[in-house]
This record gives sequence, C-alpha cells and structure tokens, in this order.
Amino acid sequence: MSKSVKVLLVEDSANDAELALQVLRRGGFDVQYERVDSAAAMAEALQRQPWDAVISDFRMPGFTGLDALEVLHGSGFDIPFILVSGTIGEDVAVEAMKAGASDYLMKENLARLAPVLERELNEAALRAEHREAQRHLVESEKRYRDLVENSRDLICTHDLTGKLMSVNEAAVRLTGYSREALLRMNMADLLAAGGRDLFPAYLGEIRKQGVASGVMRIRTAGGEMRWWEYQNTLRTEGVAALLVRGMAHDVTERKQAEEALRVSEARFRALTEMSSDFYWESDVAHRLTMRGSADEKVSAVSVFRQGAQIGQRRWEVPYLSPDEAAWQAHRAVLDAHQPFRDFELSRLGADGSERHIAISGDPLFDDSGAFKGYRGVGTDITERRRAEGELRRLALAVRQSGTGIVITDPAGAIEFVNPKFEAMTGYAFSEVKGKNPRFLKSGAQSREFYRDLWETITAGKEWEGEIQNRKKTGEPYWERQHISPVLDGSGRILHFIAVKDDITERKRAENALRASEEELRTIFDGALDGILVADVESRRFLKGNPAIRRMLGYTPEEITRIGVPDIHPAHALPRAIEQFERLLRGTIPIAADIPVMRKDGSVFYADINAAPIRFGGRQALLGMFRDVSERRQAYEKIKRLNRVYAVLSGIDALIIRVSDRMELYREVCRIAVDLGGFPIAWIGEVDREAMRVNPVAWHGTDERFLGRIRMSIREDAPEGIGVVGRAVIERVPVIANDIERELPGPAKHATERGARSLVVLPLVVSGEGTGVLHLYSDVPGFFDAEEMKLLVELRDDIVFALDHIEKAKKLEFLAYYDPLTGLANRSLFDERLSRNVHAAHGGRRKLALVLADVERLKAINDSLGRQTGDELLRQVARRLARAADPVDIARTGGDQFAILLLQIKGRTDVGRAIEQIWRDCFAQPFQLSDTELRVSAKAGIALFPSDGIHAETLFANAEAALQYARQTGERHQFHTRKLTERVAEQLTLENRLRQALERDEFVLHYQPKVDLDTRRIAGVEALMRWQSPERGLVLPGQFIALMESTGLIQEAGRWALAKAIQDHSRWVALGLPAPFVAVNVSPIQLRRRDFVANLQEAIAAGATPPGIDLEITESIIMLDVEGNIEKLKAIRGLGVSIAIDDFGTGYSSLGYLAKLPVQSLKIDRSFIIAMLDDPDAATLVRTIISLAHSLRLKVVAEGVETEAQAKLLRLLRCDEMQGYLFSQPLPMAEITAMLRQSMAAHT
Repeated sequence: MSKSVKVLLVEDSANDAELALQVLRRGGFDVQYERVDSAAAMAEALQRQPWDAVISDFRMPGFTGLDALEVLHGSGFDIPFILVSGTIGEDVAVEAMKAGASDYLMKENLARLAPVLERELNEAALRAEHREAQRHLVESEKRYRDLVENSRDLICTHDLTGKLMSVNEAAVRLTGYSREALLRMNMADLLAAGGRDLFPAYLGEIRKQGVASGVMRIRTAGGEMRWWEYQNTLRTEGVAALLVRGMAHDVTERKQAEEALRVSEARFRALTEMSSDFYWESDVAHRLTMRGSADEKVSAVSVFRQGAQIGQRRWEVPYLSPDEAAWQAHRAVLDAHQPFRDFELSRLGADGSERHIAISGDPLFDDSGAFKGYRGVGTDITERRRAEGELRRLALAVRQSGTGIVITDPAGAIEFVNPKFEAMTGYAFSEVKGKNPRFLKSGAQSREFYRDLWETITAGKEWEGEIQNRKKTGEPYWERQHISPVLDGSGRILHFIAVKDDITERKRAENALRASEEELRTIFDGALDGILVADVESRRFLKGNPAIRRMLGYTPEEITRIGVPDIHPAHALPRAIEQFERLLRGTIPIAADIPVMRKDGSVFYADINAAPIRFGGRQALLGMFRDVSERRQAYEKIKRLNRVYAVLSGIDALIIRVSDRMELYREVCRIAVDLGGFPIAWIGEVDREAMRVNPVAWHGTDERFLGRIRMSIREDAPEGIGVVGRAVIERVPVIANDIERELPGPAKHATERGARSLVVLPLVVSGEGTGVLHLYSDVPGFFDAEEMKLLVELRDDIVFALDHIEKAKKLEFLAYYDPLTGLANRSLFDERLSRNVHAAHGGRRKLALVLADVERLKAINDSLGRQTGDELLRQVARRLARAADPVDIARTGGDQFAILLLQIKGRTDVGRAIEQIWRDCFAQPFQLSDTELRVSAKAGIALFPSDGIHAETLFANAEAALQYARQTGERHQFHTRKLTERVAEQLTLENRLRQALERDEFVLHYQPKVDLDTRRIAGVEALMRWQSPERGLVLPGQFIALMESTGLIQEAGRWALAKAIQDHSRWVALGLPAPFVAVNVSPIQLRRRDFVANLQEAIAAGATPPGIDLEITESIIMLDVEGNIEKLKAIRGLGVSIAIDDFGTGYSSLGYLAKLPVQSLKIDRSFIIAMLDDPDAATLVRTIISLAHSLRLKVVAEGVETEAQAKLLRLLRCDEMQGYLFSQPLPMAEITAMLRQSMAAHT
C-alpha cells in the first residue's frame, strides 16, 4: 500500500525535482508536493499548509540548501530536512547535519532517498511524541492545579512545623480566612483549644508513619467550631524538601448526629432509672378501693391522688385524655371483665405541667368464678412521653441527615437504615433489614481488615476508617465509617450505630491527584530537555530535573539555591530577564538562542520554552531548556562556508551565461564581494613580456589601492617578490591568515582597509600560471582547510570557464542562438518564456509576449537579394536589442521576432512599451549598402495570465493576434477572447464587401488640393467610401486592409479608377474647371503584371486627356525599384502623372528618387502635424521641399489643419496643401458645387 506523504521540494531544476519524485514513488510513497526555489517562496509554502518533509538541493543560484535550512528553523516546524547534492563534500555535509539537517544524499545515490525519507519520518514521529510528552507535562500540571482548586474538599500542604505552604479555594471557603492570611498561619492556629495540645503528636506521627488520618476540631474566622476529617501524606517536593499534603472535608453534621444519639441514649437510661410505678385495686362497680407505691417511688402516686379518689370511678374525674370514645371503649373492656394494658391518662399536675400515667389491670374472680373487681399497676410515663417526642424528632433528623446511618443488633443484623443510606447504596430498607452489612463488600479489603474491625467494635470500642463497598448496581463506591457500640448499664452491647459518609468523589480526586503527580514526576524526571521551575517573584529555582542538572553542572541541592541571574553571563542577563518576563506574560512562546552559563563558567546556547504554573502554592514559571550550542556553532561555521558556497554558486551560474573573459573576471570579483562577503577581490593577468601581473578586474577597491601591491614575477626584482609573484611562480595558493603579523610591511595598506587575512589563488591553464584571484577577508584565520578546499574548487571553476569559454560560445550559438542575428532562437526563447511564466505564477506578476513580423521582407529578398534581406534582419535585431533587454528578444522565424515584456501592469503599459520600441527601431530608415529603406512591423500580443497560463498557449495566442494584425492592417493587435468572434466578423465583412462590389454600394468622395499662394483648387484626391444599407457610410479604415488581405482591393481599385475617370469626364461635360483627380494605387494592384494594361483600358473609357494622377506610397515603390521604374514609365506614357504618397516614411534613397518618373511628392501628415512643435520635424519638411524642388518635383503637404501650418508651408515654398483647413472629403454633388463656386469667384 502506498504511503501518503507531503513533500516540499526546494529545487531550481524541474527535471531534478521530477527525478526525486520518481524515486519516491518507486519507493512506495504517494507524494503530494510543491516545488520552490527561493527563501520567500519556501517561507510562504511552509505557512500555507503542513508538510511531512523538506527535500532541498544544496546549491542553487542565489539560494542554497543552508539558506533553506535556516528558513525551516525560522518557521518553527520540526520536520525532516534532507539535502540532495551532486557536489557537496563530506565535511560540509557533516557540518550541515550539525546545523540541523536530517540527512544528505549525493545525487548519484538518489535511490536511497525513499528509505532515508521513511527513516526520517519515523524519527520525526518519535520527536513529535516527545514534544507531546513535554506538552502533556504542562497540561498535567494544569489538570493537577485545576483539580486542587476546584475540589470541594480542603487541600493544603504544610511543612514539618505545621506552616501552611499552599491552600486551595475550598480552604478559603471552609475557614473563612483569605488565602494570604492562611499562608501566614500555622496549621495549629486553626485548631480549637483542646486540639492544639495534640498537634505535636500529630506531627510526630506524620514524620514516623508518613501518613496520618483522623478528625480535628477547628475554629473558623467567624468563631464557629467545625469538625474536619483529614487524610494527610508526607511528600517530597524538590530536593530534600519534605511537605505534608493533606485533604480534609467537613464532617460537622455527622459529629452532631453522633452526639445527639449519645445524649439520647443517656436520657433513656436516666428515665429508666427514675421510673415511678404504683399499685391499685377496684371493686365490681369499678370504684377505686386501694392504691399504694414503692417506698422510693411516690411521684406517680401523688399524681394519681390528684386524680381519682377512693370510691370514685376513673371517668368521674376530669382528665385531659383520653377522649370520650376512648373512655367508652375502656368501659366496655371493664364491663366485659377483660384484662387491659397501658391505658393512658393525662391531666395537669400541681405545678401546672401536663403529666401522663399508664395503667394496666387484670380482672379478679373468686373461687366460684364470680367477678370481684380489678387489680393493677400504674406508671408515670411523663418523662417517657417526652423522651419519645425527642426520639421522634431525632429520628426525623436521622432520616433527613446527609450522612448515612445504619443501626444493627449485637450480631450485626440491620435494624435500621436512613434514607441517605438508601441513596448511597441503592438498597431500600426493606431489602436490607435483618441482613449483615457484609453483603455490601466489594472485595477491596482483606479478610484481616474486617476481622480487626469486628474485634474492635465487639470489644466495645469505636472504629473509624475507609471502606470500598459496592452498590446495588454493582458500582463500587468509597465511604468513611464511624461505628459506635451502644451499651447498657452493665456494659452489654445493645446495638451498633454506623455513621457513613460517601467519599467516592474525594477518593477519585485523591487518585487523580496521585496519578497526576506520578505522571508529572515521570515526565519531569525522564524528559530529555532540561526543566527548571522558577519562582516568579524571586526568580529563584524551586526544582530542576536531572537533564538540567547535567546541563548546568549543579547538584540537586545546589539547583534550589540559585536563580535566573546565576545561569546567564553578565552581558546576556538583561536580555534573559526581559525574555523571562515575556515568557511569563505569554507574549512569546519560546526564547531562542539564549546564552546559558554553567557552574564552571562555560557558556552554551539554549532555546527556552516556558509556561506559567502554580508550584507549592506559588506562582512559578516552568521552563524547558534545549541545548542548541552544537547547532549554533555548526551554523556559524556553515555561515562562513556559505559565503564561499555563495560565490561558488554565483560563479557556476556565471559560467553558464558569460561568454566574455573580461566580463567573467568582473563578475567573479563582484560576486566574491557582494555574495561572498569578501571586502576586496581582484583578478590580474600575467604579462610575460613585462614579467608582472596586471590587474584587469576588481570590486570593493580602486586602482590606487592596487597600485601599492607588488606585482612583479621576477625573482630578481629589487623590491622582491610579493604574495602575488609567489602564487604565480609556485602555482600554489599563498595564504596570510594574520596580515599584521605575517606581512607587517607590504600589506599595511590592506589592514588600513579592514583586511585581516588574504589568499592569492593562481589561475593555472595548461600548466602555466596565467593570472591570479586575490581575496581579502575581514576575519583573522578565515582561510582554513575547509575554506581553502572550496576556494580551490572556485579557482578551478574559473579556470574551467576560461579554458572552455570559446567552446561554450559555439555550443550556445548552435543550440540556443540565431547565427544570423545573434539573438536567442526559438528553442532558447521557449525555455526563457516557460521560466518567466513559472516565476510569474509564483510572484503573481504579469508579462506580455510580443511576436513581430518585419513587413515586406519577402519582397525585399526578391527585389534586392537575400543578402540585403539578411542585413536588414541583422539591423532590425540590433535595434531591437538596444530598445529592449536582449535577453528577452529572440528571432523565432524567417521574418518573425519575439519580445518578452516583464513587470508590466496592463495593456496600457504594454502599448506604451511597444510604441517606444517601434519608434526606437523603425523610425529611422535602414541603410543597406547603397539602398536606404524604411520598414515597419506588425505585432501580435498575448498577456499572461489573461491570455494563457502556459508558454505554449501564450505563443499560440500571440501568433493568432499577429495573424489578425496582418489581416486588418493594425500596427499591433492584442489577443482577446473575442478574437475568434472578430475573425468571424471579418469573414462576414468580407462577404458583405463582395456583395457591396456586386451591388455598386461604393462611392467616391473628393478632398481638394489647393495652391498655397492663391488658395485656388489645384486638384482633388479620390477617397473610397462604402455606403452600406445596414451600417451607413463606412470609412476606408474599416475595410481597406481587409480588402488588401483578401485580394478584393484588385476589383475595388479598378472600380475606383473607372469611377474617378467617369466623374472627371462629367465635370468636363458640365463646363467646369475639372481638376486632376488623384487615385491611390495599392501594392497588390501595382505588383500585377497587367496593371498598366488595365489602366490603359480605363483611360480609354474617359475624356482625353485622361485627367487623373496616380498616388503610390514610397514604400510600395521601393519593394521592387527596378521593376516599378519600368511600370511607372509606361504609366507616364499614357499621360498620367505620378505622385509619391506618404513621403518620408519609407526608405528610398536620393539615387533612386532621381530615377523615378514622378512629378510630385506628398509629405506625410505626421510631419506636418509635428513641425510646429518639433524642430527636427520642421527641418525634415524643409529638406523634403528643397529636395523635391531640386529634382523639379511639385510638393503637396497632407493633413494641414491650421492656418499656422499653412503659413509655415508657404514660407518654406511648399506648392500645394490638402487638409481640413480648406475642406474635408466631399461627396460628388458637394464637390461639384464647390467647383462651380470656385469658377464663379475667379471669372
């Protein structure tokens, strides 16, 4: 079965990460993982979810496995950390493990990863159990404290003099004293006067036996006397400190019930002894005939005398009782001559008190059987009645008592139980009457226990103790019994009375308390970490476990005589006390890296985890100490090594990307200072002719400093050979670990700059010293064996880079670079794009992918040759590289370039960036041999993450956007989710345009060109419009590009040419001064072989002369200069004038311009708009006008919108202008009307 595990992979290589995952899966693990390659990403991942383990590469650019280990320690998680490396040395690996790494693996032994991980997970589980035990220690103490504080019974501790050390809340409640007052008292202070004399005997018993129990009488703060039943035990607290821990509960009610029974029994005996009987006789008529009494018993007779007299019947005297019905019944008995017993009479005595008499009688008969009367006795039962009343009241109290009461006969048979007994046991009185209480036995007490109990009470002595019995339900319960024998006057046992208290809850509390203490003691003594309990007020230690005593070197007795100030060095004491207070307040869970001083004065470092507790009645702080000295020492050592590792890692990365030797030198020096922490680093090359070393790169210093170093490698040099010369000649590293001592004179300038040690590493290539790497450290003794091992490896890396730098260049170009432009090729760019997309995922950044197509490259190749096209691509690449970061640019196809824009916020940023790049790259013409060309490019743009979260998706969407830009003629096009919809719309538009051509829905509007001097119309330009039935008048910007991409421009161009000729003929027919009509020619039209023939056919259908001009853009002409010159000459032969449109935006040369058979130039509107604000634009306009006039060409300015523009153009001797200043494009009817007005104004 697979073992699920969650692993955080710290790895910059996705391939290496996948390899590790495969090994784990083969090892039976079901792995959930996340890969990170920076400290920030790792820290975030650790907080985002729990992990079972961290597996880290040791060496990554800008981030090492040791950095990852420090991040893990800083997070507070204790999970396995496994290092994996291909280059880590054994010594470094051991130091890394001392710093906290769980294990390390070489990459060639990666098969061991699964068993190593399983082992470390098991060990982590054991550590977690240990931490749980430590947590349980604190929780157990808290449960113990809660148990004590929440107990209804009084719980306290006192020392062997009786001084109270701790009390719980019940003690405060039961005594009426405050906790503070109690803690100032001796236990004897609470005892009633008689009990204090017995207190020394109690202390002697507790010392001797270790336990003591019994009942004591105490006086509360309010003066009330209460009885407590106690069970006290001698305990050991701390080292050699003996305390008595006791539990007591109030048994006052039980003692009062016992006392009431005793008093009642005494009264009963007294009444018996004081009994008063008398004798009486009556005749057949029931008249009293005689009465008498014993000599000493006269009270009843006197009472009787106050009643019936001799000769009277009883019912003839007024008695308080009985009532009439009782008298009638009594008389019926007498008349029936039946005996009677205890007939009661009552009347008031001489003192006015109520007296009660009970009489009994038997009938008298003579020998013949004749009734003679009655003879009987009487008894004064007044006191008995009073005793019975008291007994009834007592019985009620017994029945309502909160203490169980059982009365048995001398043999132990139950005669009475009260309701509390029934509630305690679950048995009803009817179920237990006559039984011996032994049926309640649970078996917890031995046979001997019960034999001693029985022998005690049958000897007439009281017995008190605790018994575990069993309820009717079978549930065991504890009771405390007090059994008293009831004796008659002769000492004979009449009854046993047992008074029972249910102490089950108390016993449970005692057991829980005992278990808690035992658990606390076991954890405390067995903990691996040191544990100290400190008094909050005095900061003295109250107790310490064996581990802390071993850590500090103190004996158990010594530990309790010291405190917090004694275990911290003086310099660290303020911080230690401040951390103590913060731990007490709970503002921090742990104090890390605290210096702790041993008894012998040596210092180690500890992490201290603490929690407030109550201990021996005091507020205390329990602190757990973990010795982290070894980890700290290892970390400090690794930190030093890490500086060199940082340099190694940086140089490893440097070797990959740097292809220039001098750049390598400069970067090595920079990395040594910036990453390695070396204050000064420099590299020198050996000049064999001058026999010296010349510094060629440095960082952290200047040439003035370097000029003071002896650089000669001549053994006979006057100034001698310094460390530099020795390193070159001997070809071994030269070390000075104490510059002041070893090089007091020559290196004084170094010590002035803070250097304390140095090393000179010779750069040996092919067995010859070719240079040196010179490093300074601000730490004396820095360059030990371990550092030198790494530095030699660093030196070898540099030598390797020098030896293979040319080969690396060739390999890099073959694998990753376009040989024509020197830019990255598609393969390298895909890697960079994927890496940046991955980084953007983690950093939640945006980026943009731009794909650009250089326009007309195929035509340039065809017309000017492949070499010219290649040179154009090289120049475009150089300009792109200057305009953007070369690392983010690639040539991905024949005429296609890719640009990656990082750190962008949105489309607006991207748009501005592209516009700036396009200006930097395409604003100026390209000089290709003797040809000057102007080109531009179309761009398709895809944004991450909105247009794709994978590199492949972004590239596909950017290509789709580029394709759309080609179709629409847009300069650049962003990919959108609606791009597909737009393509569909274009297809629909294409169909509508075809229908429009068929339905003759296109019209021509005409914009006048006017003479700048006279402001008269000198010509018009025909501009196509689409009069759509559904969309209204549609401007050419919305359909011309689509027509060109679909080829519809051929048919539309023929229509426009024919329509312009037709309209010109109409003006001529109307007798108007018909101006020449300029018609635009598209590149597709001009490239067709039959263009001239089609033009000739259209002209033949119109007036003679034809009256049209053709406007052809500069860039179109330059696509195939020689071929176009021939076509233009043929067009001129038809009587048609030719104008170069948008002049200034292409890349024509002066030589070609002179050869072109054109009659006019039209300056592009962008220059006209800018010329008033931009001196460069004004200069360009002036140059174009001057150039055109020198070639006898007419100049027309397009886009003139202000009078200021017109005035400046007139000053520059421009011939004509066209723009909204004079008129917008007008439909046929309106332009015709304007021509009429113009004719009228000038006739």
